[in-house]
Amino acid sequence: MKAWLKTLLFSITLILLLANVIFDAHADEHASKPTIEVFGQKPSFIGNYPIKVYIYPEAYEHGEEGRLFECPRMTEVVLALHDALREFHHIVIRFTDEYPQYYRLILIRFANASSFNEADVAVKVVGVTPPKTADFLAYTLYGTHPTEIDILCDANLTYNDYYSNFLHELFHALGLMHAKQPFTDDKSWELMFPGSEYNIKIYPSTLDLYALYIIHFTEFKGEVIKLPEDIEYKMVVPYSYELQVLRQESRQLKDVLTKTQKENYILQGKLRRANSTIESLQRELESTKSSLNDYVKSYNILWLENRDLRNNLSRLYNACNQSISLLASKLNKTYNDYANLTSRYNWLVRTYNNLYQDYQTLREESNDLLQRLYLVGIIAYASLSILLFAYLRVVRKYNKLLSEYDKLVEYLGVGEHGREG
Repeated sequence: MKAWLKTLLFSITLILLLANVIFDAHADEHASKPTIEVFGQKPSFIGNYPIKVYIYPEAYEHGEEGRLFECPRMTEVVLALHDALREFHHIVIRFTDEYPQYYRLILIRFANASSFNEADVAVKVVGVTPPKTADFLAYTLYGTHPTEIDILCDANLTYNDYYSNFLHELFHALGLMHAKQPFTDDKSWELMFPGSEYNIKIYPSTLDLYALYIIHFTEFKGEVIKLPEDIEYKMVVPYSYELQVLRQESRQLKDVLTKTQKENYILQGKLRRANSTIESLQRELESTKSSLNDYVKSYNILWLENRDLRNNLSRLYNACNQSISLLASKLNKTYNDYANLTSRYNWLVRTYNNLYQDYQTLREESNDLLQRLYLVGIIAYASLSILLFAYLRVVRKYNKLLSEYDKLVEYLGVGEHGREG
């Protein structure tokens, strides 16, 4: 093959490769743009603003018309619904402030409807009865009149869950379907993505609000809306929320400043006390320096006295050694005397024990003898008492007989005198 033909084929191949790379890059860039799907049929209330919303005052069983359901979180759910409807207007204001060309979006507002028949959107809190289970947190019946939004009453959900889920369903009722990406460019959750983290408050994104504008204020009839290049893809947070955050941060900063001021005041006091202490220490250092010179002089004198004292101590040590030797000999003699005294003491103790045993024996014998004497005394006393009683009885009888004898003698004497006369 000729060289020029090879060069031509190589050039064509290179051009095709470059074109394919550029096309793929363009396709990737096009595919990475934030997009959201929309319903083919627009809401029936478009152009009729404000949109009337009816919130059922009581909860109902899911799938069972007219049957009431006891929702313990009803007050919190209704509060989240009203907060979402009220803050929608503030969210739109924030968006139109940043992108004034979409100012007509502010026309979308909400008003309370007095009944179901007057409403454009009807919101119902629903529950399920065992053994039924619900696989949804909220859903929208799109295409009906009024458009119905059902919110599941679940004790595990928080205020933020109710708020975010209702706002998601509200945008469904306004004509939006689901977004293609879960996060915005500022790493926030996309409200219209099907599924997000629990217990966080999610606001609409610029994509959601832009798509809402396209549906309500243009003749758009497609099924997918892409965010323009001139709009930053982010969550649209109302000014009130940022103001609340700023106030909270301001209070925290104020507390920090107050704490810092107190700490500074305390540190200043400590610094003043430290300076005073340093000055006092400097004065003490000067005094210590003067005292140290006196101490050096005194030390020299003491050193000389210490030398003399060491000499005296040496002589005293020698004398002590001699005294210790003498005391040791005396101690040995004293120890021997003590040993003799100890042996004598032991002999006395044994003698005392023997005497004490003899004493105990004599004491027992004495007690026995006393008991016997006591018994003999009792017997003798009893005998004497009996003898005395018998003696007294005999004396009494004797006296009685003597008296009777005297009476008899007297009687006999009187009788004999009578006979004589």
